Amino acid sequence: TNHEMFKGWQLPPRRPALGVQMVGDRAYVLIPPSSALPAVGKQVFTTCNPSQREIRILVLQGDFSQASRCDVLGYFDMTGIPAGPKGAAKIEVSFHVDASGVLNVTAQDLDRPRQEQWLREGFLTAQHNPNAAPPHQ
Repeated sequence: TNHEMFKGWQLPPRRPALGVQMVGDRAYVLIPPSSALPAVGKQVFTTCNPSQREIRILVLQGDFSQASRCDVLGYFDMTGIPAGPKGAAKIEVSFHVDASGVLNVTAQDLDRPRQEQWLREGFLTAQHNPNAAPPHQ
């Protein structure tokens, strides 16, 4: 298991909303604008197509409901999702802004003991924790 943490982006004092892009050019806010620090936002997302094997997490900053009007901070892909019906996969996306205003983003597959983390270079790290509790049935 890789225990190194990405320290993320240093955000400005007056922060716009932070969130992700959803289907249909919609922005979903996980941390509202200028939230008190530290701030955490979590939401469970799912697949929108049958047999969908990956989900792209597009990290946004902006106060618009249209994702295309927000600034893209970065992205990463949650890959290796088992094929299944639409809505079968459960992926929890977590945003954490620490007391210094640094943003970290992770995505956790709730059906498997692994997660993906957004890294500075825009790629991901798959982490498997062999000591993790088995997924909820």
